[in-house]
Order: sequence, then structure tokens, then C-alpha cells
Amino acid sequence: MIETERSPRPRPVRLRAFGGYGRSLLAGVFASLLLVGCEAPTPGGCGARSVTLRNASGLAIEQAYGGNGSTAGWGADLLAGGVLAPGESRAIRLPAAARAVRLVWVNGRAAEMHNGDLCAISGLTLSDRGLQPQ
Repeated sequence: MIETERSPRPRPVRLRAFGGYGRSLLAGVFASLLLVGCEAPTPGGCGARSVTLRNASGLAIEQAYGGNGSTAGWGADLLAGGVLAPGESRAIRLPAAARAVRLVWVNGRAAEMHNGDLCAISGLTLSDRGLQPQ
């Protein structure tokens, strides 16, 4: 019979740093990193952000959308059922994945901006001639 020598069972590593709070500290650091990752830019977008919407047209704006530009991808009305009268401005929050913007006047006409660099703008102005980034 051949005898084999068993190696001793390895002991679990215990974190004793920081007065016994090492495991809690590591969990907190990990959770913080996950939260930071939630605010990271998404592919095709730059994270949710606020922009100023200015109405320089002769009609009120009744709907504002930020989305991927497809009919099914506009999402919720960013004016939340409100109306932006001519000459008024309001901050709206574009969703993280927004690559296009659609604004609708009270008469049903719409203006859209596709493939613009929404990450580089601080505002949008809608005039009777169309939608312009600021």
C-alpha cells in the first residue's frame, strides 16, 4: 500500500484590517463602484442630462421627446403634459440613451433632430424654421 501525505487544509483568510470591518469596507467599496457604473455613459449616448428647451416659435410646444429616433422609441413626454408657450424656456431631462429629439407644436406639426451630438449641447431652440442645438 502506498501512503500519500495529505497537505493541511487551507485556512480561510480573515480580514482583520480596519478593526474587523474589512469585509464591510470591501462591500461598501464594491457597491460604490457599481453605483458609479450606473451613471456611466451608455453606448450611443452620454448619460441622462438636463438641457434648456427654448420656444422661439409662434406656437406653443405641447410635447417633447428624447429617444432613439424610431416611432416606437420616443418614450415618455418630457414636458409631462405641460405646454411651453412662445418665448418661454424650460429645463428638460434627456434620457441616457437619447440620440434624437422630437418636439410637437399644439397644431400637431413636429420638428425632429436626428444624429446630432446631444452630448455636446446645453440647449435646444425651436423656431418656426425648425429645431436648432445650442
